[in-house]
Amino acid sequence: MPAIDPIALCTTIILDSTCELLAHYGATVERAETGKTADLAAFIGFGVSGYRGSLSVSIPRDTLELTRPRGVEIDPADWLAELCNQLIGRVKARLLLHGPEPIIGLPTVVSGKDLELRKSPGRTHRNYWFRDGDRPILVMLEVDFEPKFEFHEAVEPEVVEDMMLL
Repeated sequence: MPAIDPIALCTTIILDSTCELLAHYGATVERAETGKTADLAAFIGFGVSGYRGSLSVSIPRDTLELTRPRGVEIDPADWLAELCNQLIGRVKARLLLHGPEPIIGLPTVVSGKDLELRKSPGRTHRNYWFRDGDRPILVMLEVDFEPKFEFHEAVEPEVVEDMMLL
């Protein structure tokens, strides 16, 4: 199977997964060129033989409030951790079609005024900016691929008659 560019694949998956997840919870998001980080950010690590990294999400509190499931009382930091966890779950499900299954860590949330999400030296870094109206949303990828690591074209799971899929 031919190899594909790992950063291009991750970018496509993250962009699609972010838009789908936030739309599921009622946010109307579109891509943006840049923005300002919110006062809350969640981080989650992942890794497998061949690559490791982290995914970060920064969403303003008012957008978090708009996306919170109705009738559910939840602290904004806890809701952001849950959204980060759901986003990495969507990313993982799509990456599985192209290579080994990454192991996912637990989300961590930080808060503070004018948070600056810094790049780690030696890693590939991408900022993916979105906006919900005038509210900026940042999803940040930091990843380190081993030199010979390759993703392959998607392989659809084989479905056998009478096989139950979960």
